Amino acid sequence: MRFMLVLAVALLTTVQCGVAAERGQGGAMLIDGVAAYVNEHVITIAEVMTEVRRDLLAELPVEERQQLLKQLYFETLDAMINRRLIVDAAKTAGAQLAPWAIDQRVQEVINRQFDGDRAKLMAALAEQRFSFEEWRKIIEEDLIVQLMRYNNVEKHVAVSGQAIRSFYEENPKLFARTSGVGVGLIVVAADGDTGAAERGASALKELEEGKTFADVAKAYSADNKAQKGGQWGEVDPEETFRGELVEALAALKEGEHSKLLLLEDFGYIIKKEREAREEQLTLEQAWPQVESRLKAMEAEKKYVEWLNRLRKKAYLKIFDLPMG
Repeated sequence: MRFMLVLAVALLTTVQCGVAAERGQGGAMLIDGVAAYVNEHVITIAEVMTEVRRDLLAELPVEERQQLLKQLYFETLDAMINRRLIVDAAKTAGAQLAPWAIDQRVQEVINRQFDGDRAKLMAALAEQRFSFEEWRKIIEEDLIVQLMRYNNVEKHVAVSGQAIRSFYEENPKLFARTSGVGVGLIVVAADGDTGAAERGASALKELEEGKTFADVAKAYSADNKAQKGGQWGEVDPEETFRGELVEALAALKEGEHSKLLLLEDFGYIIKKEREAREEQLTLEQAWPQVESRLKAMEAEKKYVEWLNRLRKKAYLKIFDLPMG
């Protein structure tokens, strides 16, 4: 329902050649008609198809494509109906947005999606045969939906401390974290006439003779962790080190160090100080996470209840998707 979905995907109002005709049998699917009546509004099949992401269907076998298309169609139609009901509820309640708030959101989207270049936006809209006023209306309705959801749902969500404690105690596995791998690293550089290979060999010999990794790192390492004994703390190796070091580290047991690795102009000796391990969060540590999860669950429940109330008060008629 958001603009970038409208703008970024191919229009599916030509479904006959893009989906149905690809079946090669059974006739073509109706490409337009009434999808649903919502109060005094009409949602057309073409409008729903515009929102369905065709790229999700492209590589599927024909039968699966038709099944998924229908599923996506009704999920999208349901979202469009909900949006229409919320916007209507806002009008009934007299909820309005200040023009400056809409203009501010418009500029935020232009800055984020079009590098602040309004001309790029206009070109994209023209390519999709979409007017600026139509697009601005979508932005306005997005803001109205957010405001209405906050006022009717999120604002009324509260979670008790007892509920947080109970959920934590009943679902301990949900609140564990995996620590990083504890790593030590000695980076050996050339020093005068002594090359990195020779100095690295000396450092490795001292380790094998019983010197501590920290002492050898302080004596030989050229990186900014030297005075900390070469300790990098707990890290995600793949995000921190080059592939050769990651591979060497993976082959080590806890407490072991590698042989000397010569990579370009430096020598490296890496040590696995600690394996990654799963750690249970305390209630205090997990409290914000538990509270956030419970609030999200409660908000979703209240949101569904609110939408059901809106649907009961509305005139709503939904039509099946005609497919031959």
